[in-house]
Amino acid sequence: MSESKNVKTLFSARDLAERWSLSPSSIYHRGESLQGLTPVYIGSSVRFHLEDVERVERELVARARRQRKKLNRE
Repeated sequence: MSESKNVKTLFSARDLAERWSLSPSSIYHRGESLQGLTPVYIGSSVRFHLEDVERVERELVARARRQRKKLNRE
């Protein structure tokens, strides 16, 4: 068996809430701002892939930068 690098690749809503300083319920109710965050169901639990989480984070940062530039032009 290979050694685990101890890298988390699946996140629960609670994990994401902690990572993003939100409540867990807001992860489930974020709607369109979390498009691309594909849920993985393990029994009755929901998890999210690290790759999807990082992509959504990049997209949210890019959107915030565009909005800031737009406001600075006005």
